[in-house]
Amino acid sequence: MSDQRERIARRSFLNRMALAAGAARLAPTMIAAGAGAAAVEAKAADTAKAETGYTTKLAEYASKFRYEDAPPEVRQRIKDCITDTVATILYGGQLPWSQKIIAHAKRTGPGGKSAILGANVRVQPPSAALSHGAMAHAFELDNLTDPDSGSHPGASMFSASLAVAQDRGAGGRELIAAMAAGAEVMIRVGRAAKGTLEPRGLHAAGTTGQFGGAGAAGKILHPDVGKMPSAWRAD
Repeated sequence: MSDQRERIARRSFLNRMALAAGAARLAPTMIAAGAGAAAVEAKAADTAKAETGYTTKLAEYASKFRYEDAPPEVRQRIKDCITDTVATILYGGQLPWSQKIIAHAKRTGPGGKSAILGANVRVQPPSAALSHGAMAHAFELDNLTDPDSGSHPGASMFSASLAVAQDRGAGGRELIAAMAAGAEVMIRVGRAAKGTLEPRGLHAAGTTGQFGGAGAAGKILHPDVGKMPSAWRAD
């Protein structure tokens, strides 16, 4: 009986591993024989190879994008997004839970060049980005996209890219170009997920936001194409 339970537990574990890797459920006989792990590994490798191709294309796009590549209406939309997000940050920063985040940022990230808007303090870029992200979302006012892509461009991109831009001494044109490139990447990911990943148990904005935030901030840091995908890894 103990051996039977062990075999069942092992079969259940390998089945879950197969599903997590995006592979089809393996036949019980294959799992019992120990061949399932090899099949799952091969399938996962094929999936990773395909995904790397798409990721590299997005990285190339974001890295090569320039301010002049954005049409005037896109630049204006980015400016509107920045204005909206700054207002949201200033309002959200007054709330008690935001004040706790700001206090944490002051304590853990002193001595930097990145300002926390409305707080009259400069901290290290990660602390400023954390503060602005929390402040922008503090009262559920951060902007969306239409059609919906499950994204909050301002809270995700502006919070990260402004902090890095101030730390690196980047100008407004660089910030706008970075946010335009980051938005393209983030919205494409959100649209590919059909607007939301929440039915699959993943918070949509938290999933798409890393692509926009890391893409925009990474562009200001001027990484080569090979480094950009590393910023998008979720592990």
